[in-house]
Amino acid sequence: ELLADPVLVEDVTFSSISNKDQIALASKPKKLEFVVDANRIERNEVDLYDEFKRGNLSKQQCTDLARETAHSLSGIAFWPRLILDDTTVIDSRHYGDGNHQKSHWQTVLPIMAGRPVP
Repeated sequence: ELLADPVLVEDVTFSSISNKDQIALASKPKKLEFVVDANRIERNEVDLYDEFKRGNLSKQQCTDLARETAHSLSGIAFWPRLILDDTTVIDSRHYGDGNHQKSHWQTVLPIMAGRPVP
């Protein structure tokens, strides 16, 4: 679950990748801020409880794990959004709203391949 809203980290336009302005913009340091929202943590705790409950844990275990997990940070994730044209967009994680998704690897791995993957 997310603790803060998604933040745009990098915006690359492949058609102008060698453009000097694009290169200069990409090399400037960028300050990133993530605002942790208490209401979101509470909602995450409820969602996590439900997820742990499906694992056949006791009510107390689910409560403890949901609270601990909802109040922790395990890392910062980056989800690519590939815009191919005005109508074709590949989102690896509901870009914009950051909704939960089990995995983004089915999107990331083909993008990272040296050759197109069917």
